Amino acid sequence: MSDGTVDLPLQERSRLIAMAREAGFSVVTEVGKKEAGRPLKPAEAIRLVRQDLEAGAAKVIVEGRESGKHAGLYEADGRIRTEDLEELLSGVPDPSLLMWEAPLKQQQEAWIRRFGPNVNLGNIPPGDVLALEALRRGLRGDTLRLTL
Repeated sequence: MSDGTVDLPLQERSRLIAMAREAGFSVVTEVGKKEAGRPLKPAEAIRLVRQDLEAGAAKVIVEGRESGKHAGLYEADGRIRTEDLEELLSGVPDPSLLMWEAPLKQQQEAWIRRFGPNVNLGNIPPGDVLALEALRRGLRGDTLRLTL
């Protein structure tokens, strides 16, 4: 469930999460807007993450778009805005309940370095799945030192 493209009132969002859970679904939600130039505001993201988890979401995706640039926690060049990340993490009860959209290799590597090889990553281009698995297992120069 996401309001990345259209706005969804908070009460409606919580109601829909609860309704899907009652129907037996495992719910994954998303915070952040898909529109380029609308960066994720940590305080708003914290509020939504907490609300979604309290309503019964199993995981919450942090928006990154298919480009991995100029959306969510990413700068126009794809780098992570570390101050905003730290603020977000300070208000989230369990970072393992987050999934990071990370279509770019530099992002995948950064998340693996930060949270370890089992970090929840999404929006991975199909052609990059094997390369990502090699990164996770330390079979590439970028992450080899992490496994030694």
